[in-house]
Amino acid sequence: MPCSLSVALTVTTAVVSVYYLLYQGIGKLSRGSNYPPGPKPRFISGNTHDVPQEKPWIGFANWTKKYGSGFIYFTVFGTKFLVLNDHNVAFDLLDKRSTIYSDRPRSIMLDLVGWGFNMTLFNYGARWREHRRVMHRNLNKSAVREWRQLQTDVTHKFLKKLVLNPNDWLYRIEHMAGSGIMKL
Repeated sequence: MPCSLSVALTVTTAVVSVYYLLYQGIGKLSRGSNYPPGPKPRFISGNTHDVPQEKPWIGFANWTKKYGSGFIYFTVFGTKFLVLNDHNVAFDLLDKRSTIYSDRPRSIMLDLVGWGFNMTLFNYGARWREHRRVMHRNLNKSAVREWRQLQTDVTHKFLKKLVLNPNDWLYRIEHMAGSGIMKL
């Protein structure tokens, strides 16, 4: 009996020590003062039980009031989340400072499978800016008016083919969309 008591005591001491080091000692250093305020995370699960399940925007608004910040930081099983719950803060970060935050990680796989041409997957930089400039020039409000005749022509062809074969409507819709995009 004394042997099993000492093993249980040793295991308990080890678990408490690991908990203290990870979540009270080192954990405080890793969270640091650079993170915005938010609910205190629980052991392992973080704030899984604190995150509002229904109408989360109301829960996040309550957190904003409770913690007095437009930023709310929380974790769910080690995944870090940052809620921007203030219009001015969101505008400042996502619009005024967009060059800092508007990039995505480079994906080697996209190049390997042949999707490196897709502008929506470009990294922020000179290539992205050039493609965006061209897209904006051709797809802005005034430029779209120039494409009206093309849209009308494609629609007329679609309707003529639909009259000849009304059962083929789904294929014709897909063809019309693809035809318009390719001509554009």
